[in-house]
Amino acid sequence: MKKYGMIIACVCLTLNLLGCAAEEAQTQERDLEEYGTRPEEEEVTGIPSSAEEMEEKDGILVELPSGLINAEWLRYPGDPVICEVRFEYEGKKYRYRTCNCDGYRDISGMEETWDSTNIDNVEELNSNICLTDEGKGALLWYDTRMHAICMDEGATAETLTAMYDRFYPSDRGELTAPENVVWGCDASRLPDAGGINASWLPCEQAESYEAVLYMRWNPGDPWEETDRKTVEEPSVSFFFQDYGDLKLEIYSVRENDKSEPLTCELLKKNVDGILAMSNDSEAEAAGDPPETAPLNGTLSDEELCKLVADYYERKTGVRPPIVEIDSEESDMVSVHLYEDMGDHTATWDWYMINRVTLKGTNILEEEIDLNEVLPADTQEE
Repeated sequence: MKKYGMIIACVCLTLNLLGCAAEEAQTQERDLEEYGTRPEEEEVTGIPSSAEEMEEKDGILVELPSGLINAEWLRYPGDPVICEVRFEYEGKKYRYRTCNCDGYRDISGMEETWDSTNIDNVEELNSNICLTDEGKGALLWYDTRMHAICMDEGATAETLTAMYDRFYPSDRGELTAPENVVWGCDASRLPDAGGINASWLPCEQAESYEAVLYMRWNPGDPWEETDRKTVEEPSVSFFFQDYGDLKLEIYSVRENDKSEPLTCELLKKNVDGILAMSNDSEAEAAGDPPETAPLNGTLSDEELCKLVADYYERKTGVRPPIVEIDSEESDMVSVHLYEDMGDHTATWDWYMINRVTLKGTNILEEEIDLNEVLPADTQEE
């Protein structure tokens, strides 16, 4: 009887242990579902997710910039739900985290590392940058929700801020297309090759510009790309020994972002006129004086606009479609050179001209002198 009692006791103990183990397993599975981790796990892991699931379940839309690779989407359910995207860029690993909450909080998952860190407030980003001596770091900010860009190694203020700029390029203003192209010749490679130069107004948000040159030999032929250049200043030159019609596309560039192009087309006869300017440059270099003379009286608005069109055509080989006086103060006249595109106008240039001396500047602050194209019958003898 005593023997049977011991057997029954052992069976009961075994069943009790099995019940505890099953309950513990259920608890861990519940923790995994609710918090994304089991209590005994040292590394916190999220539940695999997707951009669509985050938007549908959490109301969080995460749009990744171009150029990022190996993206992994994770959710950490809880209060609040944390959405995370792990990715790589230029050989470095990052984690972007975000959640809906009422105010600023550290959602980096690195809180225990900030005891020995430098925490700097970046006022223009309304954020904190946290860095450790071991190379960990996070950039945290709050707008309508909380955000964090984290790195477990190789973190610097520069790398974190640069990634912030990739996620939120609009914070630095819209990247707009270049405007107001002014054509000219580039005689630096004569007599081996002729060259044209295009200059435009700088885009404040652009870090560089990309210019693509196309050519075709006959109207109606497809355009063929012949050259492509990246420049830091708003000016570019292309050189060739033979040519037909030309088309130039110019983009404003910021990191991997690119604006819509500014597109300009030149017929071969227009290119001929621009290249002919190189002969004038050579004559000027040889010391030939320009044909100028003082003005006998002032010109009417119509005569002044015609003079502006003549000057622009002489300098660029292309005649502006429309030239109008925009405003006038004292003797200074603002003249707009542009083309009517139907739903908008395309500015070719702006001239600021002294009505008496006929001298002034163009949109690029280059000096101009309308006396160079003044008709002979309006000059003093």
